[in-house]
Amino acid sequence: MEKTGNQKSVNEYDVYVQSEWDRFLSDPGRSRAILDAVCGLEVKRVLDIGCGAGQEMCPLLDRGAFGVGIDLNSQVGQIGRQLFAGCGRVSFLRSDSELLPFMDNCFDVLICRLALPYMDNARALG
Repeated sequence: MEKTGNQKSVNEYDVYVQSEWDRFLSDPGRSRAILDAVCGLEVKRVLDIGCGAGQEMCPLLDRGAFGVGIDLNSQVGQIGRQLFAGCGRVSFLRSDSELLPFMDNCFDVLICRLALPYMDNARALG
């Protein structure tokens, strides 16, 4: 089967997202840092902007939060849904971070680990 440019980018994205997931799980300090950052907060809903597979939400989901991961990549959530299989507490959608499809104050925590350099920060943070 011949690969098209789109198939190649999907495979590269899948490899990247899986490697980020594996890197996160292999470094317990990252989970600890997330939990330390929200210490004392009741986290029921978390939004991860530029989520990849959503691994940054794991520590909060493990504590009962519901997570939503958004990404501009057309393959958003495909790997994440597989990695979170059986965990009904996470959803993924393709969205522009400057035009979030949510009402104000819907989330207790916002994660935006890598996406800020790729967006109009004034619009996104507004």
